[in-house]
Amino acid sequence: MTDTVLVVNDDFSEGQFLAELLTSRGYAVHLWPHAKVNPEALSALAPDLIILDLTCAEAYAHQKKNFPWPAPVIISGVVAAEEERVKVFALGGGDYLAKPIHPPEVLARVETRLTLQRLQRQVVVQDEHLQEEMALRQEAEAAFHAAQETLGRQATESTATLRASEAMFRYLLGRMNDGYVIVDDRERVLYANARAQGYLGLGHEIDKAEPPTFTDLVLQQYHREPQAAWAFWPKKMFINKMPVPLYLVCPETPLAKAFWLQVEMLDIAAGLDMEAGRIICLKDITEKTALQEELSRFHSVVAHKLRTPLVPLYTGLSFLAERLATMSRDDILMFVQNAAEGAKHLYSEIEEIIRYLDAPLMATAEAAFSLANFAALLADISADLLLPDVKVTVAESLQSQHLALSQWSLEVILWEILENAKKFHPRNMPVIAVDVAATGI
Repeated sequence: MTDTVLVVNDDFSEGQFLAELLTSRGYAVHLWPHAKVNPEALSALAPDLIILDLTCAEAYAHQKKNFPWPAPVIISGVVAAEEERVKVFALGGGDYLAKPIHPPEVLARVETRLTLQRLQRQVVVQDEHLQEEMALRQEAEAAFHAAQETLGRQATESTATLRASEAMFRYLLGRMNDGYVIVDDRERVLYANARAQGYLGLGHEIDKAEPPTFTDLVLQQYHREPQAAWAFWPKKMFINKMPVPLYLVCPETPLAKAFWLQVEMLDIAAGLDMEAGRIICLKDITEKTALQEELSRFHSVVAHKLRTPLVPLYTGLSFLAERLATMSRDDILMFVQNAAEGAKHLYSEIEEIIRYLDAPLMATAEAAFSLANFAALLADISADLLLPDVKVTVAESLQSQHLALSQWSLEVILWEILENAKKFHPRNMPVIAVDVAATGI
């Protein structure tokens, strides 16, 4: 699906230049003077990104008080001094484009902002799915309440009616997507639906004479997190009047990812009599947790990749700005050249990140990674992770070969492997040997 970009600029020639540049990269671009901007027009266009000229920013800030703009805003203008950049963000801009316009910077910032927008939408979709599942569970709990009230009215009729109702209740639990366990006042398991049986390692038939306890089953397989909240179990721990969620975690191993269950003791009885037992709900949240961890890992790698060239670039230019009047021409030239190299490095890193987000894992022939650079790449990652004892050997016959992966894709993979090796080592100081050899020949 083509992203839509709205350019708001009262200078037609400047706006047309931006519009033609973005159109050449496949975006659907609309050029409006600021006077055309109103809630109805913005709603009808539904742009994915807005590029707003700084001359229109004051009016934009005023309009925002009356109606929200439906997309992130990049403000373009002569943004040289720090106070001017602060002004851009104070007016509501999410990013800025410094004039004179530099096409590669425009394309990089626009694509980065649109990529972030897509990621945020994915998170929103995941959240909507979660909300839907929570609504289904709330409906189920409401159904349990209704069933309990119905059974309460019928309890005095006959023992046969009670037994039939209990069987129906368990039948309903058995058809739920989450795991449900019924326990007595000593937490002995009286019933578990199929999902709960799998989560807790139970067989289809529970020993009626010596039923296992819920806590014993949990401690055999899981870590309880957070431990402070579990100390209140089966009661709930509250922070700011909100219950603290409880989790069971099957820890990550070198061969398997971590498995997460969210646990909740439902505030309803498991039968007509309050002494009949309580219901524990077990909800698999592994996928949601894994997504959060993947995003966190990706953010860490991106932050490191951008910070490395940005720090010397920023400090060098700051020093140059402060000492310009007292510096010699040769010193100024040296600082400018260093800044240019830093900017080139930063631009290269941003382009690599964008290509990684847009491209599949497998690289094209021209973007494939040369194994001659493997040792240097591994050394850089080891240094970043503070791993001093990492040795790498690349077979001489493979020095001229290439992997069908981009450098960025390989770097993300190696980063996770070395980070896990450090995490699983008792003292976080593993001795690692990496051998690169041909296989399957």
